[in-house]
Amino acid sequence: MAQGHPQAYFDSDQVLASSEALDPSRLLAAVPAREGLLVREVEGVGLVAARRIDDFTHAVADLAGVHAIDVVWRENPGELEPLETRAPDFGFLADAPPGVATRLLDAALAGPVVFTGPDPEAWIAWITHALPGGERITFSTAGDEDVRIRVAEGGIDTTEPCELPPSFYARVALELARRGVLLDAVARLEDADGLALAVHGGATDLIAPHQLPLALQLITELAAAGHVHEAARAAAALPLHTALPGTALVLREEPPLPEVIAPEPEEILEAEVVEEADEAPDATEPEPEVEEAEPVDDEFVIRDDEIISVPFEPAVDEEPIAPGQPIPDDVVIEVPFDVEPAEEAAEEPLPDVDAWSNLLSELKTESVTPDESLPELAEPEPEEEVIEEVELGISLAELEESLKQEGRE
Repeated sequence: MAQGHPQAYFDSDQVLASSEALDPSRLLAAVPAREGLLVREVEGVGLVAARRIDDFTHAVADLAGVHAIDVVWRENPGELEPLETRAPDFGFLADAPPGVATRLLDAALAGPVVFTGPDPEAWIAWITHALPGGERITFSTAGDEDVRIRVAEGGIDTTEPCELPPSFYARVALELARRGVLLDAVARLEDADGLALAVHGGATDLIAPHQLPLALQLITELAAAGHVHEAARAAAALPLHTALPGTALVLREEPPLPEVIAPEPEEILEAEVVEEADEAPDATEPEPEVEEAEPVDDEFVIRDDEIISVPFEPAVDEEPIAPGQPIPDDVVIEVPFDVEPAEEAAEEPLPDVDAWSNLLSELKTESVTPDESLPELAEPEPEEEVIEEVELGISLAELEESLKQEGRE
């Protein structure tokens, strides 16, 4: 039984009863348009749920932590009583058409969803309990708009099977609902994470092989937080030993490495073997003395201390050549002479300015006499004036008479 929630009873729009701390007039905005259940946000109040049967409406405000779909609603007016709730029953899912439950849940994950069919409150209970924070989801079974889940014609038909493949989250949630552990697992979630839902609900047998590393990480964090029993249950359900359809864990075997074959050494033909000295010479030992070679008595060998004498004869002065005698070819005659330096040409002075002026004036005044040898040019003959004659077509007398008449006029 839930207590402490403000309530009100209405007959149409008339207030029959109300909690002391509640302004019932504000709850009229949450009254459904016709019979059914409506949950919506009311300004100044918060989340309000109202159930209408005929003209009677039972409204509840401040539904913190309570699913409106679980409330036991009053059907007749009377005194205000503490609010009661009941646990949801998901047994109907076993008889539901295949794919309908996961289809509705995936549609609600994506956004607003509209559906139609019998027992709509059971389907709303499934959707709101399968989603984290489902108690805050707005819905209407009376066809009211501006809600997340609405029951109306033209939506998903809950009586027809659905062949759309479900999401991993919807598949895990449906399995946990069948096992009876859905509510506890969803209560531990902050977001709609399918893998986290499987770990918290112990349904790790549904995970795929590629999800195993992350699942192990979540199990470790769960155990470190003190939930050892829950972590052990999730670890025991991991598909390590049992192979379920589509969930078998495939272990990849490392292929054997090929044997390393060492290459055979190449045979070197005609190799010269050099023997190394056993020990290096000691640097401290004195160098052996080099014996000097004895001098060899040989007339063709010149020693360093031998003095060589070169015989030569002094040059003989030649006698001067007497005048009149021929001069031999090998005699060089020297003739002394003095070279006079070349005289530099003296620069001629520029002509006087006055001389240039006189010369120009003479050229201007000088007359040129004609050359009498040149032939005389003939003078051009004058052109004769050509008088054009125009024939007027009248005689002179007639012309004279016409001129006189013009003069009189």
